Parts: sequence; structure tokens; C-alpha cells
Amino acid sequence: MGGPEGSWDWMPLLGRLHPLAVHFPIAFLLLSGVLEAAQVLRKSSLFRDAAFVCSLTGAAGALLASFTGWANAASGGHDDSSAGILLTHRWLGLSIAAVSLVAAVLGVAARRREGSILRGTSRSLQILLVPALLLQGHLGGMLVFGESYITSALPGFGANKPVGPHRPGRIEFQRDIQPILKAHCIRCHGEAKAKGGLRVDSKALLLKGGDSGPAVHPGSSGRSLLHQRLVTTDPAERMPQKSAPLSPSQIDLIGAWIDQGAPD
Repeated sequence: MGGPEGSWDWMPLLGRLHPLAVHFPIAFLLLSGVLEAAQVLRKSSLFRDAAFVCSLTGAAGALLASFTGWANAASGGHDDSSAGILLTHRWLGLSIAAVSLVAAVLGVAARRREGSILRGTSRSLQILLVPALLLQGHLGGMLVFGESYITSALPGFGANKPVGPHRPGRIEFQRDIQPILKAHCIRCHGEAKAKGGLRVDSKALLLKGGDSGPAVHPGSSGRSLLHQRLVTTDPAERMPQKSAPLSPSQIDLIGAWIDQGAPD
């Protein structure tokens, strides 16, 4: 309930619908672009008609996805470190919706004037939307899973980079700990899904903890719920669940960071 008189703020709910709305237009707009490219290589009324239907459907879905996306961003709860990515994601999404709408309108007009320049313009816009959609999807992945969500899965990068049992000197959260958390924990404890009320996509949110209390007690890894869930042998309690456990060196590094007082 929100407001002084308990009025309901519907914007957060609308924003939560963004993941449901966004995949629908992506599929249709990508298919439309592919079909238009195929039409260039091989003239076919089947390609043309299918691309036309996908363009109309994708444009309508893109408008809905853009609207719910802006509502989601406006509802807050985003990490300040990803503000630039979020801003680009929002405006690119709005641009994709606008271009897809123009392409659809031109496509409708072109069906009444076969062979006109309208048809070629509509086709070009739909093809150009394909790389824009791929970039938009990448930005969305960075917002949900962290900026290193791809490189962290590669050998020698991010969380998979070998670490010693105790890194000498001061352990830093952003350099040493955050890549591990984003690679293994963000799927269940991030902006899109905060299981148990816990988010780990920033140090402030990690220290705040969740429904079970603070996740980290700076200076004591033994008292820290985060470390306890990493080292336990109980499959019902171990984190991450439904996934391989962190390596001993990664767990050891997180424990050492906590024991150092959880520095920035």
C-alpha cells in the first residue's frame, strides 16, 4: 500500500511484468528481420507475408515491453553502479519500439502501393532492428546478471580465474568478491529475483541482508550467514542451490574478505 491514505501504487507491479512482456516482441522482431533478409535473397510471397505479420505483432509487443520497462526502472531498487547501463537500456528499448512501429506502418502502406519506396524502407528498418535487439538483450543480461555475466563463465576470467587460498594483502569487494557473487548468486539474489529478500548485486545490499538477517558480519566469517551457507554440507542449506558449489579457493577468499572486515 502506498500514499498517505493507503492508495495502491500500481507502477511496481507493472514493472514486474516487464520480463513477461519483453521476450514476446524480441522473438517476432528478430524473425521479421530474418524473413526480410531472406526476402532480399530470394523473392517469396511467403517470406513477405510472414514478415509483415511478425512486424505488426512485434511492434505492438515492443510498445508494451518499453512501457513496462520504464515502469520497472522508475520503481527504483537499481544499483547505482549500473545506472549508465540502465539509462542506455531504457532509451534503446524506446528507440526499438519507435522504429518497429514506423516499420510496421510503412509496411501497411506499402501493401497498398506495391514496389514503392515504402516497402524498401520498411524492410531496411526491420533488418536494422536485428543487431539493435541483440545489443538490447546483452544490456538486459548485464543488468540482471552483472557486467561480467559472459566473461565470468570463460576460463581465466572473472569467477573462474584461479585464486590462491589467501590472496595476500587487502581483499577488495569489487575486484575480488563481486565477480564471484555475480557469476554464481545473482540469478537468485539479484534485481530480478531476490530470494529470501537477499540481494548480492552490491556491497550495500549484501550487508543489509535479507529475511534471515544480515548476510555478513564484518570481521567474523564464522558468524556470517553467507559463509555458513557456502561451507555447509547440508544440501538443503548449501548455496548456491541447484548448481555446483563454489570452489574451495572461492569460498576461502570470501571468508578471508569477511574476516578482514568486508572492505570495499
